Amino acid sequence: ALRHRTWQIAMDGSQKLPQRMLDSVRWHLAHDSKFDLLALGVAGWMRYVGGVDEQGNPIEISDPLLPVIQKAVQSSAEGKA
Repeated sequence: ALRHRTWQIAMDGSQKLPQRMLDSVRWHLAHDSKFDLLALGVAGWMRYVGGVDEQGNPIEISDPLLPVIQKAVQSSAEGKA
């Protein structure tokens, strides 16, 4: 069992995702291999950084790139990304 809370795992994701997941995604793309669960993990983090839970309540996001992430999320929400 994991002894970390979900938010602890998600925090600082911009620093964790590249080496923990995105490098693996790149490998699978280069080798024409499936990466469904990696994509699900990235999608879960993207959902988290949106800053709103399923009930519409705000989620506190802890990430050193938060301003950059928020700008990207806002652009995406407006259909400009």
